Amino acid sequence: MLLCGSMAFGQTDDPVLMTINGKPVKRSAFEFAYKKYQTANGFERKSVADYAEQYANDKVESRRGPIATTRHFAFFFCNCLLLIATNKSRKH
Repeated sequence: MLLCGSMAFGQTDDPVLMTINGKPVKRSAFEFAYKKYQTANGFERKSVADYAEQYANDKVESRRGPIATTRHFAFFFCNCLLLIATNKSRKH
């Protein structure tokens, strides 16, 4: 019975590492993502500090949702088309 009590204590001892848009990110979630990233991207190693910045930016982007992402893509795509059209007209 004592073993179960210590296991329950270990599970709740997961401190909040950072807060992104008011939502807490626990150390275990960040550590899992960092290890997964390092394994998947063995050729591109990042320090914990650099990855923390990327992680936070990715979380902010993913919470914007697909509508914001689609709007940003459409805006970017239209600007690219405009730039291509402008460059083609200058060459002739």
